[in-house]
Amino acid sequence: MTVNSHSHEPDQTDFATRAIHAGSFAGTSAPPIYQGVNAPHPEKGVAYISEIGGVGGPTVAALQELVQEMEGAAWTVAFPAGQAAIGHTLFALLQSGDRVVAHRNIYTYATTLLREDLPAKWGVEVEWVDMRDLTALEKALQKPARLVYFEPITNPAFHLLDTGRICQLAHAAGALAVLDNTLLSPYLFQPLAAGADIVIQSATKYLCGHGDALGGVVSGNEAEVGDAIVRFRRLMGGIMAPMNAYLIMRGIRTLPVRMERHCQNALQVAQFLQNHPAVREVRYPGLADYPAPAALKAQYRGFGGILGFVVDPAVDHQAVRQRVRLGHPWGSLGDVGTLVAAPGEDPFRDIPANYLRVAVGLEAPQDIIADLDQALSST
Repeated sequence: MTVNSHSHEPDQTDFATRAIHAGSFAGTSAPPIYQGVNAPHPEKGVAYISEIGGVGGPTVAALQELVQEMEGAAWTVAFPAGQAAIGHTLFALLQSGDRVVAHRNIYTYATTLLREDLPAKWGVEVEWVDMRDLTALEKALQKPARLVYFEPITNPAFHLLDTGRICQLAHAAGALAVLDNTLLSPYLFQPLAAGADIVIQSATKYLCGHGDALGGVVSGNEAEVGDAIVRFRRLMGGIMAPMNAYLIMRGIRTLPVRMERHCQNALQVAQFLQNHPAVREVRYPGLADYPAPAALKAQYRGFGGILGFVVDPAVDHQAVRQRVRLGHPWGSLGDVGTLVAAPGEDPFRDIPANYLRVAVGLEAPQDIIADLDQALSST
């Protein structure tokens, strides 16, 4: 049983061109949706479901090939949700007695898995480090570790991490560098080129981009690692639905233009919030005064469409969230519409009180700003 791996000459065309034309169904106006639970293998004539562990058929296989191209990877494995991608990866690679070094601020349910379930039920030791301090990470890696887990831009505290140096330190210590790149997408940042071993994406978010399909993808270059993840997916049954694969492929075709607009809108919203009297702090790495070296910022094509801000204690931040009219008070991100979430205060994860996270959508920026202004200014 092996991961989908396609060896061919690297495509030298631009990312935006590959997003439209790469993959198994290149040349068609839209990829076909294979709903059947069995489908003939294009070369061996045997069923996909028995041959490669229930990949989900040709449509899911085509998505895997497309994401593989976008990531510059040797293989990609698809899952029914982003958290499924995280969970399958960690459970496939870890065993009792292993040790993980994780950044202190990552996706909520990844935090829960690493903080509670893996130590208590799996016997995995987890050490939490603020990886903005590379000396602290280097110290944590003096003790053997199986993997280092982090996000290049963290959710929801918006720490900007030095992916290249973190990967170097992980490898020097004999650990795998595993990261979740959902907030940036492969258009804004390609972690494998920066040294990562495994890249996880919640395809529900920017890859799909329209809030109408769930999915997750994991990509990498080392076949042994990919085979372990595929084997665990077969054992646990984490198969993506063909219709979701189709919708995510459709979304990827417009990923570059959407990400450019998300970044432009987010920067304008962040600049507006910086000057609002009801706002005490704005967190967005694209701001000129964001505390990070210029060389670190230069690693990224952009900083995505998500930002956080702290509301003045005199203002009820939950009421602000509910007063938003254009955006929705929902906790997802990466949609065409603006979404506003209120992560609970958590000093360990560097989430302050009165904190709101805005997933800036593709609406006209002046309309998003006007909506936030009325929500912050109402009494």
